Amino acid sequence: KTVFIIGGSGGIGKEVSLKYGQEGYNLVVQGSSLEKLQELKNQFEKTKKPQQTIELLPISFGKEKISKKDMDQLKKYLEQSEILVICFGPFLQKEIHNTTEEEWESLVYWNYTFPGELISFALNFMMKNQYGRIIVFGGTRTHSVNGFRTNAVYAGAKTALCSLVKSVASEYGKYNITCNGIL
Repeated sequence: KTVFIIGGSGGIGKEVSLKYGQEGYNLVVQGSSLEKLQELKNQFEKTKKPQQTIELLPISFGKEKISKKDMDQLKKYLEQSEILVICFGPFLQKEIHNTTEEEWESLVYWNYTFPGELISFALNFMMKNQYGRIIVFGGTRTHSVNGFRTNAVYAGAKTALCSLVKSVASEYGKYNITCNGIL
């Protein structure tokens, strides 16, 4: 099986990538740093089984929406993956009244809209194959509606993402698709 990991070259994402690699999965790993991706590949190569593969996607995410070209490249790999793991999502520690329009748009896009687009696309292939696993990383206390003093924008987007996780889990289980959030 192939695991597609968004944000899989650093921090938690790197550990997730290495763990799936140790378990024998083929990997497709998106990361913004070619150096970190190469370091991950070097670690993967040391423990991989003979038939295992790793594909590296050095695509950087900025404040703007992802380009059509980059999204098309991600979709190409989503079509070939049984498991989607989204470890990416920018954080902002800022009071609401000091949050700019650009920060609102960027945080909501990268923490909710972008993962939602990937999940929507992947579901079509997972339903066809009658199998799929989706894992997303959320934020602390974002499993339900809560108030936040200095990270309300981020937490609001991650709370919406958790609602999406619950919706996918309840609707697509009949296709042997699971969706889980790690908070």
